[in-house]
Amino acid sequence: MSLGYWKLLALTLLPCSVYAGSCGPIRNITRKVGGTATLPVEPTGDREIAWRFIIGTSGNLFAETKPNSPISLRDSQYQGRIDSTTDGSLIFTHLTKKDQGTYSTDIPQTNCDQYYSLRVYKPLLAEDIEIHHNRSGSGSCNIILGCTVNEEDVTITWSHTDRTDTEGPGPTLHIYNESDGAYTCTARNPVSSASRGLELSDICNKGTDQTQLGGYIYYLMGLITSPLILGFIWCFVRKRRKRPDYENQNVVEEMGAQSVRPQETENQRKKPRTQNERNKQQTNPEPLYQQLTSSFIEYDVIGRQL
Repeated sequence: MSLGYWKLLALTLLPCSVYAGSCGPIRNITRKVGGTATLPVEPTGDREIAWRFIIGTSGNLFAETKPNSPISLRDSQYQGRIDSTTDGSLIFTHLTKKDQGTYSTDIPQTNCDQYYSLRVYKPLLAEDIEIHHNRSGSGSCNIILGCTVNEEDVTITWSHTDRTDTEGPGPTLHIYNESDGAYTCTARNPVSSASRGLELSDICNKGTDQTQLGGYIYYLMGLITSPLILGFIWCFVRKRRKRPDYENQNVVEEMGAQSVRPQETENQRKKPRTQNERNKQQTNPEPLYQQLTSSFIEYDVIGRQL
C-alpha cells in the first residue's frame, strides 16, 4: 500500500480518537434543593447536543437539545423539570438530591466532550444542629460540648457570643472552670449556614439543682417511711405479747369445761353402784395416768374457784 493510503486512514480515524477526550476541566456546579441549575455549552451552530447522566462507566441518554429548538426528552423522570436555552444549554428546575451527579455533552462532529459535576445540598436549619454536653467534676463546671449535623460537606465552628474571636473549629469544644456565658455552634455547607446556641448556666446550675433535689427527695422519703416502719414494728410486738393471754384463756376455758366431768364423776361415785358396774370397773380399770390427770384438773379448778 502507498503512503497516501495510510495518511488518508489516519485522517479518517483522528476525529474518533480525539472525540473520546474532554473539552477542558470538569465544570463544578453547586446548587440547593429546590433551586435551579444551568449546564452551559459553547455555541454549536445548529447541531444537536446529547445529554448523558454518567452511571459508572456508561452514560444514560436522557435529553437532546438544539439551539432555537424545543428540548427532546428521553427519560420521563425529568418531565417538567428540565428545559433548554436558545443556545442549547440545559436547565434544571426544582432540583432534588437525586439530580446530583456527573453529566456530559455529546456534540456530533466535534473533537471533545464537556463534563459537569452537579452538587445539590439541603439548606441548613437550626433544627438540623444537635448539641451534646458532658459535664465533669463536682465542684467546678468543666464541660465538653459537641455539635453534630447529619448532612454532607458541613463544617462546624464554635464561638462565644460575648467575644469576637472564634473559640475553636471542629465539632468538639472543651470548657474549663466556666459557669456563665453563651456559646454558639455554627454549621456551614456550600449553599447555606445555620447556628444554634446554649447558655452554660443552664448546664452548670441544672446539675446542682438536680443534686439538691435528689437530697430533698431522699430526706422526705425518710420522713414518710420511718413512722410507717416503726408503726409496723409496734403492732407486730403488741400482737406477739397478746398471743399468750389468748392461749391461757383458751386453757382456762378448756379446764372449766373439763371440770364439769370430775364433779359429775364424783356425784356418780356417791351413787350406789350396781353389781354390773362393779364388775365392769374391775374388768376395765381406769389407767393410772388418766386418774392422775383428773386429780390435777380437779385440784386446779378448786384452787381457781377459791
